[in-house]
Amino acid sequence: MHADYPFVYAVIKTEGGWEVRPGRDEVSRAVVRRQLSATVRDGKLVLGPSRHVIANDAYAAPEGGFIHPLFSKEAAKVKGGKRFDPYAAHALLADALLAPV
Repeated sequence: MHADYPFVYAVIKTEGGWEVRPGRDEVSRAVVRRQLSATVRDGKLVLGPSRHVIANDAYAAPEGGFIHPLFSKEAAKVKGGKRFDPYAAHALLADALLAPV
């Protein structure tokens, strides 16, 4: 069995956020795309390799298991980075983007 699925996390800042219009806070999103494989052995489901990639994440932030989404002001300061479409169902995750779990 192979699975390829995205999670989309919509987030706002609790304080210090930018208002796009008066009373309307900026909303950002982080997209986590995961791929995994599993097989059945002796009647039990055995998880195989899995990989993931995160779009719109502050890669320089300390890890700790948390996603650190970028908002417009932070995103404007980021230099470089590889652009990709995390929603593209036909696209395989490139090895350069993958983080083994």
